[in-house]
Amino acid sequence: MGNNQSVWSGYLDLHCFHCLGKSIIIIIIIIIIVIIVTNIYHIEVYHIQVYHIEVYHIQVYHIEVYHIEVYHIQSTT
Repeated sequence: MGNNQSVWSGYLDLHCFHCLGKSIIIIIIIIIIVIIVTNIYHIEVYHIQVYHIEVYHIQVYHIEVYHIEVYHIQSTT
């Protein structure tokens, strides 16, 4: 009776460890997905927003406005 109980508790320990292993793998997969998604989000959104806002505004604003203003100033003088 005592021997049977120890085998059963050993099986429960193994089963709990197996469940824990599965949950750890699921957690790791979720973390990896979150990291990938946030990296893609950061790369795409950061690059789209910052690159487009800053580079677009710096290049287009500075090139167009600068050229228009300098061109107009030079041409009028």
